[in-house]
Amino acid sequence: MSTEIYRPNGPNTEPIYEIGTCDFEYTKGSFSQIVGDAIRSIYRGLRLPVNLLLGAIDGNGAACPTYGLWGGAGWNAGTRTPEGAKIAWEKAPCYNNTIRDIENDSNLDTKTCYSLVDAICKTHDWNYYQAEQQFKIDQDSLKYETAIMTADIELLKSIANALVYHTYTSPTGEYNNGTWTPKTYGGTFDTAESLYVAKLVPLFIAKIAIVDTTIEARSAIATILSNMQTNFDGIIVKDNLFIQQNEKEKRGQVFAWLLAHNG
Repeated sequence: MSTEIYRPNGPNTEPIYEIGTCDFEYTKGSFSQIVGDAIRSIYRGLRLPVNLLLGAIDGNGAACPTYGLWGGAGWNAGTRTPEGAKIAWEKAPCYNNTIRDIENDSNLDTKTCYSLVDAICKTHDWNYYQAEQQFKIDQDSLKYETAIMTADIELLKSIANALVYHTYTSPTGEYNNGTWTPKTYGGTFDTAESLYVAKLVPLFIAKIAIVDTTIEARSAIATILSNMQTNFDGIIVKDNLFIQQNEKEKRGQVFAWLLAHNG
């Protein structure tokens, strides 16, 4: 699972906190979920190649690793959402491991223990959703592609700022009947968040370079990314190594990321 249920007061007690982890998730009740759950419970060390195969069978982004409740292609509010199905936007981001400090500090403000990565990914999901809804109305492919590229770049910028400033002001804070009230989250990345970010950032740089833009637009994207000059927990987004490689090499980087995820 991409969250771990944490009960500070012991089994079968309240409150319950969902702590983000990295994993693979499939459509509920699907063949891939049944087989995947069985394999990972027995052969965890041999999981990954099978996960990629089962994810390809399941579709809807299931071959991509997930984090928490909102991180990962097609992974929304802790579920593999079928195309066209309603998404539970009112679902808050998960917590990270700092929530465990409540065992030693009864006065801990749990609002400071939300996962910044999950909050950022939720906003990214909402931006994609908005782009898709607008495309259904105007069928403007250029506008849609621009919105998707903008969402991906905003994801990278938000992660960069959260790493430096340990805070994230989310436009998708509190949801009520289609209206959002922004919310500011504060905290630091735990190990699971750092691991996911270390894999997520190069993947999205490669996606922007390969999928989101035309060849003519890539030089502009390269400039945007190089100007960020940001250290993503050891990954330097500088000189745009992914963008400067040829297409075959960049696709190889993405595949290598998937193979290395549980390495």
